[in-house]
Amino acid sequence: MTQPAPIPEDLRRSPAAYGGLSVGVIGWALSPVLIRFLSEPFDPFTQAFVRYSCAALALTLLCLIWLPRQLADAVRQWRPLAALSVVLVVFQYLLTAACFGATPTIAQLLLKLGLLFVILLSFVLFREERSVIKSLPYIVGTLLSLTGVALVLAQDPGSLAPRIDRYALMLFMAAVCWAIYVVTARRLAFGLHPVAMFTMLAVYCSAGLGLLSVLFGNPAAVLGLDRDTSLLLIFSALFPIAAAHPAYHFAQKHLGSAFCGSVELLNPLITFILAVMIWPEERLNAIQWIGAVALLTGSFLVLRSRRHAIELTE
Repeated sequence: MTQPAPIPEDLRRSPAAYGGLSVGVIGWALSPVLIRFLSEPFDPFTQAFVRYSCAALALTLLCLIWLPRQLADAVRQWRPLAALSVVLVVFQYLLTAACFGATPTIAQLLLKLGLLFVILLSFVLFREERSVIKSLPYIVGTLLSLTGVALVLAQDPGSLAPRIDRYALMLFMAAVCWAIYVVTARRLAFGLHPVAMFTMLAVYCSAGLGLLSVLFGNPAAVLGLDRDTSLLLIFSALFPIAAAHPAYHFAQKHLGSAFCGSVELLNPLITFILAVMIWPEERLNAIQWIGAVALLTGSFLVLRSRRHAIELTE
């Protein structure tokens, strides 16, 4: 009797990859809300340090028990991972500080500019992706996204003038850092186990953020936390950081960057729903809703232009 053909490994991993993508998208949607909720007891440096330290500890224990060989491989790649962690430290500080003053929804929307910067960095670094930036969908998507950003920042319904404050500038810089992180991590993820890779990133980030907390923050603030705040802090470390980052890298490896990036556009909607449940006054006005739609539509066109260009080269 003829044996049935084995199921390809990629198909067997698809449910796990989709599950990982869901964890990544939901975890990152929660992140600005949790940062804002935890802004009262902490300064930005200390909050970022404590959250990443908890995530690094949990991931290190997990890898020592279940992934020791993969962790050893990541340790040997300490130079690129340590360099990448510097970018992640800057990103995490900028995001945390910005969420202390900007609404979670605005923060999430402005971070989507990182998709544009991902393409620009890929244009510089990867020859196979240089046709993307010349395509009509990319140009239209970029213009639409930038128009959307201007409208999202128009906080006065009677005026279309964008309000660019220091929190908006922080989010713009965070979007650039995020693009650098995504482009670099995507390449590293193909040679390293995503959990082990991010474990070492979290360890290096914890060291960097810890130094910044000692120099510019107040690490002693963690000693005065009540039980509920402590539990929320641990959750904000385990789900949006320890679980979401490795899960997304795993999904990106098996489902592709373009598809994962498209699904990631759901982040602002999830963030908005959660934020309005906690802070009803943080609703978007009509102009900002139009801007949000324009920004996300433009980001989608940018992602489609990249996917189309890759298909043409295959």
